[in-house]
Amino acid sequence: MSDISALSYDYRYAYKKENQTDTLEADADVFLKVFLRHEPRHAAVLKARFMDIHESYLSQEAGFIVGTLSLAALKEIASEQDLPCSFVLVGLEEGRDFYSEVADLTELGALT
Repeated sequence: MSDISALSYDYRYAYKKENQTDTLEADADVFLKVFLRHEPRHAAVLKARFMDIHESYLSQEAGFIVGTLSLAALKEIASEQDLPCSFVLVGLEEGRDFYSEVADLTELGALT
């Protein structure tokens, strides 16, 4: 009922967070442990972006990498449309407290 009343007065709803541009300042300083699934033809390109690889597997149909990379590198991978892949955050790099810096990983668009 209130929506109908608002429309009669030309009221427009404001979405305050829509134009908010909060970004993480220290993307290169945040290191994540990630499980990354990819197509076999992209294995070499993706492995080069990891600082440390704990485990990897490659077959004719798919491959995966478990390792450490920076948040900045993960954002680059997620934004490149010619590198179709999916990833899961396994954890944060041990010995560092990045919980306050890694505020919202969903903004990457790849965590579903």
